[in-house]
Amino acid sequence: MEEGKGDGTVGQLIRTQVDVKAGVYEGGFKVWECTFDLLRYLQRTSFNFEGKSVIELGCGAGYPGLLALAHGAEHVDFQDYNRCVIDKWTVPNVLANSNASALSPPTPNLDPSRCRFFAGDWANPTDTFPTHYYDVVMMAETVYAQSSLQPLAALVSRCTRPGGVVLLAAKACYYGVGGSVAAFTKEMKARSDVSWTAEEVWTTSSGLRRVIMKYTRQP
Repeated sequence: MEEGKGDGTVGQLIRTQVDVKAGVYEGGFKVWECTFDLLRYLQRTSFNFEGKSVIELGCGAGYPGLLALAHGAEHVDFQDYNRCVIDKWTVPNVLANSNASALSPPTPNLDPSRCRFFAGDWANPTDTFPTHYYDVVMMAETVYAQSSLQPLAALVSRCTRPGGVVLLAAKACYYGVGGSVAAFTKEMKARSDVSWTAEEVWTTSSGLRRVIMKYTRQP
């Protein structure tokens, strides 16, 4: 696959072991720690995806979205900051898992025709996100930068349908870059256009505190 605009810069950052460069690369080629927290939570709670519309923001490899697809979601959309992450990792991963599921036993739920893919900045997305559309919005490690919290809260408020939920897996605080779960929750509750309730549904018992938050959009 040919490199798209900006792909060479992203490749150079990865080769020099730079995880994130604001405005250029947001770490999409790395599977972050809290992604596994979210996957375990979804499996442990037998989260009901049946017939639901789902989007994974900051998806990278798209593992939570793939889990939703395998468990009966009507359709799953994937979003990441960099188009090269979508084209060179997310889409191939979705297709590879779909092909693997066609072997034994077959898993018809893993149907890539029920997926769409978006790229761009949350504040100024290059692709158009649906409005008030998703039953479930999932994301992991997306609240690390203070500057992204307001645009992210605005985006999820715009694309979550009334009664829908947002699941966030993250470290409680990101030292040195200013982001935190508490700050994001404050942004969500400060919305004047949408009313949210916030619930901490999981947390670590030791070490650097990680949490999973569930935000429910009120009808």
